[in-house]
Amino acid sequence: MIENITIPIFEPTDGDDMEDKARCMFLADLYAAILISIIKKDDNTLDNAIHALEFEADNGDRLAKYYLGFAYFHHYADVEYKEWGVEMLIEALEAGSDGYYIDMIDCIRLGQYVKQNERKAAHLYRVLAQRGNAEAMFRLAYCYECGIGLKKNAEKAEKYYKKADELGSLDAKAKLTSDDVGQIHGGKTQKWRFRLKNVPVYIGI
Repeated sequence: MIENITIPIFEPTDGDDMEDKARCMFLADLYAAILISIIKKDDNTLDNAIHALEFEADNGDRLAKYYLGFAYFHHYADVEYKEWGVEMLIEALEAGSDGYYIDMIDCIRLGQYVKQNERKAAHLYRVLAQRGNAEAMFRLAYCYECGIGLKKNAEKAEKYYKKADELGSLDAKAKLTSDDVGQIHGGKTQKWRFRLKNVPVYIGI
């Protein structure tokens, strides 16, 4: 059976390695199979897709860890799965995998689904900020401003607010033109650092 679904697609930065491209598509197909099987309540396909991603993740594939963690964190209601998802996403992030991590780091900062750890959250915001992520840059600035997981530092807060603004963060722009933007919720800048594509996926693993 063939289904069309919009999923995040990663590609090698040099754009030339066909083997890596094929592997990226294989893992994306597994992720798509998870989403479709959750929607259709197809437990057999779901189990097979999860087990396949778990196998790749256990062998150290950082992209497999990202897809598996993202699936657990965003698409499962069970808190225990969300906790596993956070752990897997942290591993993928620290291993160098690009992706959308902001919601997960916010949960660590606020203590949702996992034990609150403001220092860890600030560290992970910094990791993403160093890769040019505007949302992470804004949150890192906020941490410096309020002393969340870091020592308060007004100069660094302003520095990162300005960098986030330059990268397109509307939250940062609002902060720089207003004395108070309230609590950060994020989500105003581009969500994906990789492309989204509608791809045909064979469901029948």
